[in-house]
Amino acid sequence: MDEFVEITAKYQDTYIERCFSSMAGLHEFSVTFYKDVGGLYDTLTRLKNVDRNPTGFSIDDAPILGLLVRISKLVKEVVRYYEQDNADWYSRAADDRGLNDCDLPDAKRDRRDR
Repeated sequence: MDEFVEITAKYQDTYIERCFSSMAGLHEFSVTFYKDVGGLYDTLTRLKNVDRNPTGFSIDDAPILGLLVRISKLVKEVVRYYEQDNADWYSRAADDRGLNDCDLPDAKRDRRDR
């Protein structure tokens, strides 16, 4: 639980007001915020309820833990591309997954053809 307090302690009124006063500050805040969200998800995957599962996680916990780990990794990946000001991250992810034009909704395909 100390990790949660450590992550959330920085979000005081003065920090938020300073960051929201300019576009550069807003960019700084958003990068920090999303890094922290990824960190919170990562922390959630490592927390163990000793009262419920004294010997570790049960097989019933595996699906939600797997989902939390994937979310954590995805958020960290998005932050990495955001820090690089690289807007092509989605297209790269789509290429990696093997998506093609027929997977796009008609509205997006129409805009691309113009």
